[in-house]
Amino acid sequence: MHAKERMILILAFLTLAVMLTACGRKTIVVNNYLTFEASGIDNAGKVKCKFEGEKLLEDNLEIFDLESANGFEALSVLANLDKHLNGSLDKETGLSNGDHVTFHWNTVNIKALEEKYDVSFVLEDMSYTISGLQEAQQFDPFDYLQVSYDGISPKASVRLSADSAIPVGGIPFTANRTSNLANGDTIVVIFGKENVEDLCFQKGYIPTQTEKTFTVEGLSEYVQTLDALPEDAYQKMDQHAQDCLTAKYASSSKEVSELKTIELLGNYLLTPKDSSVFTVTHNRLYYIYQITAKDTTEGAKDNQTFQYYWYASYDDILLLDDGTCSFNLGNAKIPEGAAFAYVVTGEAFIHGKQAYTGYEDLDSLFNKHIAAAIDKFKYESSLDNP
Repeated sequence: MHAKERMILILAFLTLAVMLTACGRKTIVVNNYLTFEASGIDNAGKVKCKFEGEKLLEDNLEIFDLESANGFEALSVLANLDKHLNGSLDKETGLSNGDHVTFHWNTVNIKALEEKYDVSFVLEDMSYTISGLQEAQQFDPFDYLQVSYDGISPKASVRLSADSAIPVGGIPFTANRTSNLANGDTIVVIFGKENVEDLCFQKGYIPTQTEKTFTVEGLSEYVQTLDALPEDAYQKMDQHAQDCLTAKYASSSKEVSELKTIELLGNYLLTPKDSSVFTVTHNRLYYIYQITAKDTTEGAKDNQTFQYYWYASYDDILLLDDGTCSFNLGNAKIPEGAAFAYVVTGEAFIHGKQAYTGYEDLDSLFNKHIAAAIDKFKYESSLDNP
């Protein structure tokens, strides 16, 4: 026999010696009953290692002196196997394709288990290469968001509605502003919280953006500036105001001929200083007129005249989203007052022996209606002397 052949025979004998103990024990290679399963997304994968004790038992019934893998005795053996044949992976999460993980057996109680069943268990640390993890998919969460508005500018509110088809559900959208919104305002909508990228990634997705700015538009709005008034609406309110004054003269004891001229001096527009504070009135537009009337004072010449000031106001003038203007002529406010026995009530004054509704000077009108409101309202004026 050649030396090489003798060496092969020696190695074969040594291998057999490992497989058979001095007591004639049979050997079970426990690694054959380990299974690995990788799941998740590349760079964030997970792996599990499972010991298949039932299969080991079924394959080795004779070794454990069992006739079947069922029954009380079999269950007792299986419980011992599961209790003592265990270990742990050196890494279980945050894995990528190509990573290597190793299962390390816990051999503390193996000797007692071998003696109990007269078996030799071969346990070796076992490595596994991660594969099959899927790449994360990109998506834009704002493709699944509907932004709409309720109410009227500048007191509108925003509504955020997420489509149920969004790839990563359960993550909220939030806005940095939700109420007291006006056309032209910007709101920033945020998808999720600080760890939203990680949360999406764990589910197999990568958001292309988590923050987006939206401009509020398309809302009906309360008029905020005089320039915003459409010309046709402006003219209608002016004509209605003058008609109200003419009708008032016609229905009073004074002759219509006493009203000589009506001159529109300009306008005041009141708007709330703080749109976040609730107000019943969202805007108020004043038409200010200088009235020239016949002086009926005893002794005055027939053509003698005097001047005073009168107004008409309209509340809550609305610009609709189609560009038209909405207002209620029937709710116009005009001066109301009277005089009896030279005692004046309301917005009235006496000239000669005749009472008139209105103001003898423009300052008094301004103080009554504009200055008195400046704690809550700001005003814009088109009068030459505002």
